Amino acid sequence: MKDVLNQIRKERPKFGSVIIVLLLFITITPLLPSIYAQDVTTNEPADIGWTKAVLSANVTLNGESEVTLRFNYRENGTEAWINSDTADISANGTYTIEIEGLSSNTVYQYRANISYIWNYTNGDIETFKTLEYADGIRQSVVFLYIFIPLGILRLALSAVRSMGNKEEYGRYR
Repeated sequence: MKDVLNQIRKERPKFGSVIIVLLLFITITPLLPSIYAQDVTTNEPADIGWTKAVLSANVTLNGESEVTLRFNYRENGTEAWINSDTADISANGTYTIEIEGLSSNTVYQYRANISYIWNYTNGDIETFKTLEYADGIRQSVVFLYIFIPLGILRLALSAVRSMGNKEEYGRYR
């Protein structure tokens, strides 16, 4: 047993060398994220609808082989960010992610966000406004669901009434 303890004492690192390694680690570690810093630019939305938007970002990889892209968004004037779905990115380029469940005629803030092994990077905060439901569309929906069935019912009633008239009935045979 004494031999084993003596062997361990001989092989353990000296206190001074441990301090040097720690100082190097503390000095170099903060530099690593800046060496491999990724770049993300928040673009204008590729498409905006009543309850959805397709958000866009340019991603530049500097040393990382893969990053994860997402968008953070929120209604203008609120504090909490909502995260979109994610996309794994392995090449420089422009990428889009669709977000749904938005309110119509509402201003939203959004930013692109990429995360990678060392760090994360946010793009600038931008805004967009979802479309307002148009009155013409509402009227069209009312017409489709109310007036067309009533028109069909009127035609059917007219045909049934004319069946009682032999002269009219002969025209439809």
